[in-house]
Amino acid sequence: MSDKDTKEDLRSVPADQRSQGPNETMIISSSELASKVTAAAAGQARKIEGTPKLVGRSDAVAGRAYELTKPKTMVGRQNSNDVVIEDGTVSARHAQIVNDEGVWRVVNLISTNGTSVNGRTNIVSYLAPGDVISFGRVEMVFEVGDSERTVSGGGTRRSFVGRPSSDSPILWAGIGAAVIIALVVGARMLGLI
Repeated sequence: MSDKDTKEDLRSVPADQRSQGPNETMIISSSELASKVTAAAAGQARKIEGTPKLVGRSDAVAGRAYELTKPKTMVGRQNSNDVVIEDGTVSARHAQIVNDEGVWRVVNLISTNGTSVNGRTNIVSYLAPGDVISFGRVEMVFEVGDSERTVSGGGTRRSFVGRPSSDSPILWAGIGAAVIIALVVGARMLGLI
């Protein structure tokens, strides 16, 4: 079987039957990528008042809370990240959490084990209070609120006034379009489409 035959066979596997995980590459078509980006962009975006936190739910982060005060918060295993998660299923630079004038989203940075929100994997997902974000196998809860309360792991949290981001939705739409175009051109150069 030639390389071209192998590529054709892999592309014919339905998306829900493709495997991904440690040291595996996920095969995704440019049209499938475009539909995921469009679905994420058309998702449940809503403005959130206050400063949210990521509250650890899994053993690797249990009892930890990370206040999201920056317009962009980097999450990953590398020490230079804003939220450092020391777990083998988390990539060095795994994801970014973005505040766009009170509208929060998590952006997967092409990590090995993916980022999901409430069990759904997308490149970009809008966040709402109570959402469970999985970075690889590590779960954290996106929490917001004015009152103090106890969370899983025994920690307490309070909210504070956040500051808006200067990011523009138009800028993000342009970046998304540029990524899709780059992927399509790259796939054509490799003979995948």
